[in-house]
Amino acid sequence: MAYHRILYKPHDFTLDEGVISVSPEVFEEEVKYCKKYFSLIDFQQLKDVLESKIILPSNPLIITFDDGYRDNYTYAFPILKKYNVPATIFLTVDYIGTDRVFWWDEVSYYMKNSGYYLKEDVDRVLRLLKNMSNKERVKKIEELKNKAKIELSVDRQILNWEEIEEMCNNRIEFGSHTMTHPVLSQLKNKDGVTYEIEKSKEVLEDKLSKEIIAFSYPVGGINAFNEDIKEGVKKAGYYFAVTYTNGINYLNNGIDRYALNRLHLDQQSFARFKAKLAYPQLFKR
Repeated sequence: MAYHRILYKPHDFTLDEGVISVSPEVFEEEVKYCKKYFSLIDFQQLKDVLESKIILPSNPLIITFDDGYRDNYTYAFPILKKYNVPATIFLTVDYIGTDRVFWWDEVSYYMKNSGYYLKEDVDRVLRLLKNMSNKERVKKIEELKNKAKIELSVDRQILNWEEIEEMCNNRIEFGSHTMTHPVLSQLKNKDGVTYEIEKSKEVLEDKLSKEIIAFSYPVGGINAFNEDIKEGVKKAGYYFAVTYTNGINYLNNGIDRYALNRLHLDQQSFARFKAKLAYPQLFKR
């Protein structure tokens, strides 16, 4: 299962609405439902299963979050802790403890605050930017910033190390989502790809004093990574890597540990959430 943000969306929300998965109330209903009908595990337990150290429980399910937003701590974590449920958060390491925002939030902020654009325009521009090279995207965002003629000013959006450490001690597992969240397949410099994959693991392991076994490809669609990148993740010492390809993984058919599917749960109704978990093969996204 793949989430991003668990958050109340205010009427005047200036950042990217597309990464608000659900409200805290809906998330709690989903966690309660999952705990009732599934065996909630983390990647370490899955690794132990594959290494025949433990038996796979019935209906196994892993809850994941991408990016490392602060609301994973303020809203999601208390709910996970309340129901004694594990989860995995994939962190974008360079942003931890800073006031920086991700590029999609930056674009949304400039467009919404300039007064020139509708919400549909923001969504369209974000889709276009995701398909550009990293270098071209940076250039376009700088042009947009200059046109908007406003300075970005928001509260801290990303987790800090103190919050991460507290969660780490309370059943929350952490993985890498790279250092800076580039689309790895668009990086022309192989050393840059290696840095994003290996340095993020190194920093997380140093800070948390735990082995980091799981990696999440930024953006995560079929064009966001390739066989060379998968090999780089494996070489770096990760045991798993997850995509953003919608679907489930069948262990008895042999899984690709470096291209695991996840169920998309952003902005789903509770009815659709239950249907997707019951009949995942019927949903393409």
